[in-house]
Amino acid sequence: KVWKHKLAFNDLPESFNGLRIAQLSDIHSGSLDNPEAVRQGLQELMSHKPDMILMTGDLVNNFASEIDDYVEIFRKELRAPLGMYAVMGNHDYGEYVNWDSGADRQKNINDVMDNYRKLGFDLLNNESRQLEVNGETINLVGVENWGSGGFPKYGDFDKAIENVDSDSFKILMSH
Repeated sequence: KVWKHKLAFNDLPESFNGLRIAQLSDIHSGSLDNPEAVRQGLQELMSHKPDMILMTGDLVNNFASEIDDYVEIFRKELRAPLGMYAVMGNHDYGEYVNWDSGADRQKNINDVMDNYRKLGFDLLNNESRQLEVNGETINLVGVENWGSGGFPKYGDFDKAIENVDSDSFKILMSH
């Protein structure tokens, strides 16, 4: 589904006026079994000519390998002039699997992180990036999964903004 929202901010630097952000979330690639539908969905996203693509978690259901059949499709179809950024969601940590060992779970987490990078995303787990256009800047702040109740909380907002000027314009992405 595509939802379009036009937002206005008084403190947005002029060079970012008209910025087009595409947000993807909850791909849950372990639930997919149709590469052509995925390709068409990504082509639809790209038809909106995003300046930046943000992926806000849950690339997989449980296992890093669930995205394997889609890596080349994502790599071929997705690009954005100001970059592609991601944070991890609760499913990306393999929280819903009874792992044989903590080492197996950690390997899966590392592989999921590598897969985000293979897809072309800059993974911002409790980090920020400063983006510049025509000498003006904004900050993109990525906070890992922010859980409550039965969901784990890996997010650390203070760590994510430690290098961000409090007066700067910020975009927060989190799962």
